[in-house]
Amino acid sequence: MEIIDQESSGIAVPGAIWLAVSIIGPLLPWSDYAVSAVAVVIGYWPAVALWAAIPLVAIWVAAKRIVQHRYWAAAGCLLLPGAAIVLWFFSHDTSSIVSFRLNKQAYDAIVADAEAGRCSADDHRRWQAHVEIYAANCQAAVIVIFFWGGFLSVWHGVVYDATDQIILEPSKRSAAWQATKTGELLGCSGTDHPLGDHYYLASGDFVGTGGGPCE
Repeated sequence: MEIIDQESSGIAVPGAIWLAVSIIGPLLPWSDYAVSAVAVVIGYWPAVALWAAIPLVAIWVAAKRIVQHRYWAAAGCLLLPGAAIVLWFFSHDTSSIVSFRLNKQAYDAIVADAEAGRCSADDHRRWQAHVEIYAANCQAAVIVIFFWGGFLSVWHGVVYDATDQIILEPSKRSAAWQATKTGELLGCSGTDHPLGDHYYLASGDFVGTGGGPCE
């Protein structure tokens, strides 16, 4: 009984830390860069195995408790791998929406500046003090690319598109839209997740930064 209690206390604290980091971590600035760095250094699947280590230990402890007929204790341990499954399949979209809502006030202020034609170098520096912007078109069809992270030319983030053409297939976007600097950059990017008020979660490959047209 004492050994089982030690196992319980041994998994509880690391499990709580793991859960907090897994939920809060994606909301932190530059979390994508940290994850990418780990994946590059040790490899993608070793990084996944490292993240899954605590839930796997919880499964092992749960199996021991089932053998000892401590079913409620086993069920408690299995909450952690259950949370891991939910986070693996659903946490990205959820954390992206939460992050967008947390930053929306700053996004709205930048869009208002762009719509008013306030797009000088000083304005860009002021914007970058709050959020990272990859490019902005301040002409009639305002488009702003809010950059969240990526690797090489592959990226993801939020796009404000006053004409909502980002949601269309690239070939169906207007010639005028595609001729803008932002439209050209977004030629190999798209979205399937509107956020409202002309904002979209977007991702893809930046044309001209990765070595040619999209495949």
